[in-house]
Amino acid sequence: MRKKIALVLCRTLGDCVLIHNLIDGITKKYGDAEIDVYVDEAYKDVVFGNPKISKIFAAPFWLGNWGAILKLVTEDTYDDVLIPQQLHQEDTIWHQLEHLRHQHLVDYYLTRSRLPKRSPTEELQLYISEHDIGVVDKILEVNKLGKYVVVHTTSGVPTKDWDKFPELVHNLIKAGISVVQIGSLKDKDANKQEEDEKFFDIREKLTLSQAGALCKKAICFVGLDSGLSFIAAATKTPTIVLQGSTVPETSGPWGKNVINILSTTLPQCEEIRCHTNCRYPKTGKCINNIEVVTVLEAIKEVGK
Repeated sequence: MRKKIALVLCRTLGDCVLIHNLIDGITKKYGDAEIDVYVDEAYKDVVFGNPKISKIFAAPFWLGNWGAILKLVTEDTYDDVLIPQQLHQEDTIWHQLEHLRHQHLVDYYLTRSRLPKRSPTEELQLYISEHDIGVVDKILEVNKLGKYVVVHTTSGVPTKDWDKFPELVHNLIKAGISVVQIGSLKDKDANKQEEDEKFFDIREKLTLSQAGALCKKAICFVGLDSGLSFIAAATKTPTIVLQGSTVPETSGPWGKNVINILSTTLPQCEEIRCHTNCRYPKTGKCINNIEVVTVLEAIKEVGK
């Protein structure tokens, strides 16, 4: 008999992009299962399109209303309910624990869900509709955007944010390359030089799937350890990820198209990076040790 599985994962955008990899794990374990996915309303866009998903349940602000989620789950008859979610403080420091910190977040979620390990060839996935591709094509046509770089400047965790994006954007525009900023209106402005001709701020003007379509057609994406970097990487576009307080082994997107630039840090932080509680002097944070020229060289390399 076909198994019925519930997968509850609504914490962050990056987590929700990982749903597709977790669904592959469910398929390995249960075969052709009926899979229902529970996500926050804000992130359901990145879940649509996967043919292995039977139903998607979504509502606003579910992260703060687990009672509503559990009520929905228990009202149905599931053979297994998987909640790999980071629920409490102990969960959020898994990457500091010796028996867990040598694996990626997706592997931690697979283990927590009692699912088979992923193979080295498994990649991030995103299912972009023809409609969303059409929306982006129209934007590119109207703005006469040829070669462009997509940037995302703010992760939501200050120690993960690189403060040199305006300098990077200035140098790209000076070199004749257009720059498109995506993300939230609350994010740090990537353009402080007022060189508007080649800078396009479209924060909150695209759905998450459309942001993926935009990245797919770019020279590359430059971002942080954040959900939008997962989306960019899933489109197979060259994705440059800047990391300081986190490391690629546990955090951020992966794949042959991903270029990780890791900052130097304090000697006491080399073995285990802080993720959130930065021990760097108050004058700075280790991610700012990454130089603009290093990022420019990476962009030049992928643009060949």
